[in-house]
Amino acid sequence: DFAHVRQLLSDERSREIFDAILRYRQSGDLADCPHASLADEYVPADLPRYATPLQMIDCGAFTGVAIHKLIKADYAIDSFVAFEPDPTSFETLTIRRFPVRRGISLPLGTWSSTKQLRFTSSESSIPAGSHLDADGDIVVQCVAVDDILRGEPVNLVKFDVEGAEVETLKGMERLIQAQRPNLLVSAYHT
Repeated sequence: DFAHVRQLLSDERSREIFDAILRYRQSGDLADCPHASLADEYVPADLPRYATPLQMIDCGAFTGVAIHKLIKADYAIDSFVAFEPDPTSFETLTIRRFPVRRGISLPLGTWSSTKQLRFTSSESSIPAGSHLDADGDIVVQCVAVDDILRGEPVNLVKFDVEGAEVETLKGMERLIQAQRPNLLVSAYHT
């Protein structure tokens, strides 16, 4: 399966990163972990630019960092829907103003179905960061994106959902099949 996935990658740099991630996951040795650049994590210079204007879904929006970085990289964002379940991060997200036609921020997590899950908030998780956790200090409403955004045009989806990436992908299977958006998926979580 890994060899098949590796063959799907279109450039040597992507294959190098894939190989390094596999080595790290198999060895557990931090020396094998690839070093990411946080300066261009959403807009890597060695990949083609995304088609604009962006119609974006931001899963795990935090305070709007990805939206801000895309704007700073001269992307025109027509619209975004930002999902952020952490109350403190959501509060900051909602007071930020972005130069977009329409921005919607929802105090929700993303998952494969619509259900409530326990969550460790930023208030109780310093320095680890907020995340889904069976022993979490709060309960958050999580949703399947397919249940929320029906027919909404989407050409870019960013995921940084602290280990819930697979479940979130399952929850937007119809959207991905129908619209084939670019996917920015964090892959560093356990």
